Amino acid sequence: MRTVPWARASVPAAVLLAAVQTAQALLLRAEAAYLSVPLALAAALGLAAAARLCRHRCFTARSALGMLAVLALLGEGLLVVLGLPGVGHTVARIGLPVTASAAMLGAVGVLVALHRDRRATPRTAP
Repeated sequence: MRTVPWARASVPAAVLLAAVQTAQALLLRAEAAYLSVPLALAAALGLAAAARLCRHRCFTARSALGMLAVLALLGEGLLVVLGLPGVGHTVARIGLPVTASAAMLGAVGVLVALHRDRRATPRTAP
């Protein structure tokens, strides 16, 4: 199957999302160590999904990456609205735009990757 040119953007978007999750895990390690473990696991899941998406372009990798992007946005929204124990306001203000933009890039990349190439599907003669 031929790859749509825009579908190649999903792999760098997944790596960007994993890098942002890793950076947040390192920044939150001093203030709230309990959050660094799920963030590191999310980064590992993002890298694994990016590697699988690069090799196989399978539905499992696209759905895992989509869920990771949605959960990152949900987590950042909850952090800003409700706050978490041990996390200062500066981390919440800095973390939301960075993670939201990375997650949106990941979601856009996944949606583009889900788009099928019309030339790859067999056509029937009229």
